[in-house]
Formats: sequence, C-alpha cells, structure tokens
Amino acid sequence: MKYVSKYKKNPKDPYKRTVFGVGYYGETNKPEIKEYFGENFRTWIRKWENIIKRCAGKADRSKWYKNVFVGETFQSCELFLEWVMKNNFYGKDELKNLDIDKDYYKSNCYDADTCTLIRRKQNVNLTLKEWYQYDNLYFFSKTELAKYFFKEKSIKEVLKKDGSLNNREIDKYIKSLTSVKKIKIIKNEINKDNKIPRFILKPIRSINKCYGYQINKNILGYKNQLDYIIGELKKNPNSRRVITELWNVKELGDMNLQPCVHLTQWSVIGNKLYLEVRQRSCDVALGLVANVFQYSVLHKLVALECGLEPAEIIWNIHNVHIYDRHYDKLIKQVNGETFEPAKIKINNFKSIFDFKPDDIEILDYKYGEKISYEIAI
Repeated sequence: MKYVSKYKKNPKDPYKRTVFGVGYYGETNKPEIKEYFGENFRTWIRKWENIIKRCAGKADRSKWYKNVFVGETFQSCELFLEWVMKNNFYGKDELKNLDIDKDYYKSNCYDADTCTLIRRKQNVNLTLKEWYQYDNLYFFSKTELAKYFFKEKSIKEVLKKDGSLNNREIDKYIKSLTSVKKIKIIKNEINKDNKIPRFILKPIRSINKCYGYQINKNILGYKNQLDYIIGELKKNPNSRRVITELWNVKELGDMNLQPCVHLTQWSVIGNKLYLEVRQRSCDVALGLVANVFQYSVLHKLVALECGLEPAEIIWNIHNVHIYDRHYDKLIKQVNGETFEPAKIKINNFKSIFDFKPDDIEILDYKYGEKISYEIAI
C-alpha cells in the first residue's frame, strides 16, 4: 500500500510548522532528494514524521519519550533527508534496512550531531555483552563470527551438521586467536570515562570486501598484491604480468563500494618504471585529482623500492564525467590562473613497507582562488 501522510503540507509556506506545531517539511521535493531516496522516499518522510510524533505529539509510546526532544536541524524534514544523504555510509541500497538511532551516542535528542544511521540488526546487537574484531571486520555475535570462520576460513568444526553453533569449538577458536592477538574482544560496557564503545560505522565496515581487502589477498606465493609487484619487478623486470586488479567479479556483490580505479600494470624499460592505470568511472572535480595524486605517490614509492627511476603514468578512464552541480565551478577553475606543477618528495625512505604519510613533502605548490565542490552521489 502506498503511504499517504496524514500531516498536511502548506503549499504556500512549506516552512510552516504543520506537524504538531514543531516539524515543518521544507523543500522535500528537490530533484536530488527524490532521486537519492527513490522508492524509499515516502518511507523516510514517515520516519521523520514519527520522530516528531514521538517527541512532540501524543504517540501511544510517548511514555518512553518524556525527556526526549527534537533538535533544530531535524525539525525540518528537508534538512533531515539531506542529513541522511550525507551520512549514509552504507549506500543507497541499504536505505530500506536503516534506522535513526539516538541511543548510539547515549543521547536524548534527535538531531544531526546526536544521531547516527544504523542497521536494524546492528541496533539489536548493541545490547550484547561483547563484540569481536577480526580480519579488519567487526562481528556482533558468536554466530556471525562462526559463520565467517565457516565460509571464509573453511573451519567446519564451528558449526554442527544442522547449521547450529558448536559453542565448544567456537570458544576454543576465539580463545586461541585472542591469545595471539588476532581477535580483539570489545566489552559492551561503559568505560572509566563514562563512554559506551561505538564503532560500527567505521570505514572498514562500510566498504566490506573492496580496495584494501582485495589488495591484501595472497597471490602466486606473495602475501599480497603490493608484495607481488615489488617482487616481480625486482626478479623479473621484463615480465608483462606485473598487474594488480581490484575488480574481483566473484566478490562484487560483497563490496559496498565497487572500485573505480581498479587496475595497474607496471613496465620497466631501461632503468625507468612506467605505470599504466585503468579507471572505470571518474568524477572530474573531486575524484580525478585525488586519484592522480595517490598513484603518483605509489609510483614513486615502488620505483624507490626497486631502485628504478619513475617515468610516465598512462591513465585510461572509461567513463569520465562532470556532475551538473560542479559544472560552473569547473569552468571557472579551468579558465583561472595556471601555475607550474608541484613536486613530490619522499623523505626518510627506507622501505615501501615502512612508509608513513608524513614522509611525503609537496614542494612549490601554488594555487589560485580556493574552490569547494559538493560531494555528488
């Protein structure tokens, strides 16, 4: 059934507080808002209405919200929806599975600085006594951890034949891996600073099996893809197979963010190291400049590690695009004053595997008027 709001908007004044005298809709029909929420648009308006109803109205469960209120930002449905767009680290596909949670920060206020987006299942798991960190991932119950052991590590003993949890075996593996510091057990309790551990929305949880997860996989006897290209460039510099690839077709469905820059190929001619990069999709205003800088640094680090001189980078982009909201600013930028390119210097270099971001020094960097771009999704 299609949801129809019982709270009436005021077409002449969308900023009139028509929801319990507290909430107002604003411009909720902005194209970028409707496009982002898609089929979930009405659902999220209803979520906002329920927040106002609980805190300012006479909801059936209002006794649970006697001391809870709505902050200035969330009093506006327009600003509430825009906040969701900016803070949804899970991606648009998860909109139907997300809720707004104020208890995450132990708050009695619904507002931009006191709430977070959280999956319903994770919201329930916040009440468990302990959580687990393993393989750069978080697990919120023994069951989740056991299934990961079974599926990813092929440890069949942790589950019984009927698929139920073999508590004795999973406890044994947790104890063993905790003793060698491969599993970190995080107690769900208030610490000495009167703070509750909250970590679910860290980036390592948001992209899942993408980027670093793929780079860190064993390959052809090497511990990861970076180790592979270093080893091959040193032992077999004439190879045509010195390639890294992040586009793992088998695991694309497990990536919350599928890679844009996904392939590199490295070639040695004489004493010079050439790098070819392949990018499937590129946002010119924000993505391109960041990606080029990142791979320029990587190019220099690999060359230093292998005793080679960095030569050209060949960059292939399949779909290069400019968002409409960036267009005018980009035109202004490309027609602005130009400068000689800056230089990148790597200090204190010992090994690429001991590299730290602070070792990068940018020399002779000059720029004109500062231009800020909105992140477009």
